[in-house]
Amino acid sequence: MKRRRQTHDVGFHAGKKIAVALLRRTGLQHAQTAVQGDHVALGEQAFPRGPAAGPRDKSTVANTCFRGGGFMDNAATRAFFAPGNKYRVSQFLATSFERTVAHGFMRNAWMAGPANARVVWRVELDPARGCDHANLVTESHVAGESEFLFAAFSAFEVVRVHWSQDPQNPATPHEITIRAAADNKDPGFPEDLPLAPWC
Repeated sequence: MKRRRQTHDVGFHAGKKIAVALLRRTGLQHAQTAVQGDHVALGEQAFPRGPAAGPRDKSTVANTCFRGGGFMDNAATRAFFAPGNKYRVSQFLATSFERTVAHGFMRNAWMAGPANARVVWRVELDPARGCDHANLVTESHVAGESEFLFAAFSAFEVVRVHWSQDPQNPATPHEITIRAAADNKDPGFPEDLPLAPWC
């Protein structure tokens, strides 16, 4: 599971253009390779190992990261995020090892445009296999902030969902638990999975 990765900071938008061009020309596998190297510096892969872990791997819950924000709450989106459904995301997906950070993003989400609800995502990771397409990014535009960043086109499966009766209230957001594929090339997560309408 542990390995060193050399990547290049070519910028988010440039990497996105490269990924889209590669996807159109050669398929998903090569696009994933391109975007994995688009956002992190040299370093050994970090992993959320729970509250007792060292500074780099310390997390609220072992083998779990969190994401918070707005949500496009309608019948179609709710149907898409049904337990058992597998999908891919069309963008980088930033998460945090700390639940409180995700809750902060959820509380600060603007309720405008298609975002008409709040959500907290719980992303479960395979404790034995890790996750080959996510890296801990410690250099960001916010001092002291780090994020566990999944590559664009990463694969996930919905595990469970709690639809809130009052999802605009920061105290009662929707809660969606998903499982990240350990490897985007896993046969259990085909390349042609649908793309998430919201993430």
